[in-house]
Amino acid sequence: YESSDGLGLLEFLEWCHDLHMQPVLAVYAGYALDGMHIRPGPQLQPYVKDALEEIQYITGPITTKWGAVRA
Repeated sequence: YESSDGLGLLEFLEWCHDLHMQPVLAVYAGYALDGMHIRPGPQLQPYVKDALEEIQYITGPITTKWGAVRA
């Protein structure tokens, strides 16, 4: 979700590091509490893409698209 409070993913990870905490990140798996779900396949693809980009943002070198955004 979008937030404008100045605490993004990078700031969250830095905060965890400063306080010697282990961050826990989660990704949407296509399920909801109301019984609705997204079937594996093309409908789930945008969420998979977001998760992969999040991993690249966190761990990727600055030569990658999202690693450069982080840097």
